[in-house]
Amino acid sequence: HSGIYSKELTSSLTSGAVLVGIAVALVSMGVKLSIPLIATGAVLFFGLMVLFRKYVFFEEIFRVEIDKSRGVVNFFKKGFRSQSETVPLEKLRSIRWGVTMLVPENTDGIGVVKQISAQHGMPIPGFGETREVHSVVFEFKDERDIMVFSSEDQDEVDVVMDLMKNFVGGEVAQAD
Repeated sequence: HSGIYSKELTSSLTSGAVLVGIAVALVSMGVKLSIPLIATGAVLFFGLMVLFRKYVFFEEIFRVEIDKSRGVVNFFKKGFRSQSETVPLEKLRSIRWGVTMLVPENTDGIGVVKQISAQHGMPIPGFGETREVHSVVFEFKDERDIMVFSSEDQDEVDVVMDLMKNFVGGEVAQAD
């Protein structure tokens, strides 16, 4: 659950598992674990944790740039494989507001998880509830849509929507 496990925790657990594996391999080869070796392991743990966080359990970044002077919209997705795309602004048909309902499908599983978490005195707030996600979507003339922002808070989406519409100006009308 996202409230329990974070990318930082996962990175530290993974680096700890790697170090335990190295320690088991060293002991099985007959290497005696000494204070300098343990200190090296501690330094290695923090180094591995940072590397795992940065290169394995990273945050994907999606960025949109609207360059009115060049008449283009640039999309950048930075992740394990970075991607970029440039689309002429004239191909942008509309900027629209969207909504998606996220309805839980496995109600039996949700019931089991809620029961177990309640038995442990750790209920998970909002777990298994239907969520409404609002979004700002760019619609292009080639019938392609790209979601550029989403949030469960409609006010955040309204702010982004207004910024986009005001920046692009009269060139693109909002679709209903």
